[in-house]
Amino acid sequence: MDISQTVPSPTTDLHVHIGETRCPICDQPVPDEMAEQVRVRMRELSDNAIANFKEQERIRSTVTSAETQRQIDALARENTVLNEQNKALIADAGRFKIELEKMKRQVEKSTPVELGDREEIKLFEELKEKFRGDQISRVPKGSSGADIIHVVFHDGKQCGTIIYDAKNRNAWQNNFVTKLREDQIAENAEHAILATCTFPADVQQLAIREGVIIANPARVLAIAEILRREIIRCHELQIVGQERGKKTEDLYSYITSSTFNQHLDSIQILTNKMHELDAAEEKAHKKIWKTRDKLIKSVQEAQSELRVDVDQIVGTNESL
Repeated sequence: MDISQTVPSPTTDLHVHIGETRCPICDQPVPDEMAEQVRVRMRELSDNAIANFKEQERIRSTVTSAETQRQIDALARENTVLNEQNKALIADAGRFKIELEKMKRQVEKSTPVELGDREEIKLFEELKEKFRGDQISRVPKGSSGADIIHVVFHDGKQCGTIIYDAKNRNAWQNNFVTKLREDQIAENAEHAILATCTFPADVQQLAIREGVIIANPARVLAIAEILRREIIRCHELQIVGQERGKKTEDLYSYITSSTFNQHLDSIQILTNKMHELDAAEEKAHKKIWKTRDKLIKSVQEAQSELRVDVDQIVGTNESL
């Protein structure tokens, strides 16, 4: 037998063999005495690979499960908050509806006198705020006289009087003016103002009837300020009698003129614009506050997520 067929040459590949066993890596023939070792080693490598693969899958599954659970917990918390907000909104809507119905019933049950009382109280408070140095009082219900008595003071001296009635009626009645004129004479007042949103058929916003000024409530303060200045001036100049009557007549003519009404309209427009500006500013502030609240919540959520991530890395100490 030729020895060269069974003994590998030092310069030849160690895998040379005429047997059927081949290396699973390079597909070269493997000597029989090494074949079993190769198979054992391959099984070991296979087992280790399978174990490593299972361990990697376990770790991947654990991380994925933790991330999924974290997302589920976050969604659950968010859902809880939304549910609470929804409950609060439903409760607020219910309370608002109840209050609205209550107010509606109160308005429906209100008599013209009660409605007039509200207008009277509003006018009284506005006058008190506007003319703090004067003496302004309401006439008790059931007593004769106007609704409000306005005594004008200047430098500590009483200068004159303005009286007011406030009406909230759906239809105009001439006796509104007649009654207030009688009250003016009884009170010896220089002027009388009827605050009402209902006017005689031929006028709007402002008119003079029987010596009584009929004015929209929105214009009463401006007119009262003009009349007050006239009362103080006449008192200082000691203007009385026919001269005083002539000045009052001229003043009333001006009050009812188109020029005066244009001035009041301009003042009202500018006042409305200021109110609109205030409303816009308030709305802008609310928008900023709302945006700030959202940012604060976002920061808090980011901090919470950061803590969760750190806990997953370093572990959570339950005693903390």
